Amino acid sequence: MNNSKPELDTLIASLFYLMSRFAKKNEPGLVEAISMHLQMVLEHPDSKSEAILNTCRRLQCYWSSIYENDSKQSLDTAHDNSPMWNRINIH
Repeated sequence: MNNSKPELDTLIASLFYLMSRFAKKNEPGLVEAISMHLQMVLEHPDSKSEAILNTCRRLQCYWSSIYENDSKQSLDTAHDNSPMWNRINIH
């Protein structure tokens, strides 16, 4: 198994792709992937730019909170026995 880290440029390009895809498709599974990629950029040994690090810290907090809220909402919905149409918020 190869434990080498991906290139920093590849991680950042992947983040751009994931965020663009989320903006277009709003796929819930992408939220966790975006949060994880931001964390990888923060932990990458070549991440030295304060501007990139600061932006990633802020974005990581933002995307982590979305992931946590989505996870909590999924758990709440899973335990709700009411019909689906009663749980959909259309307002």
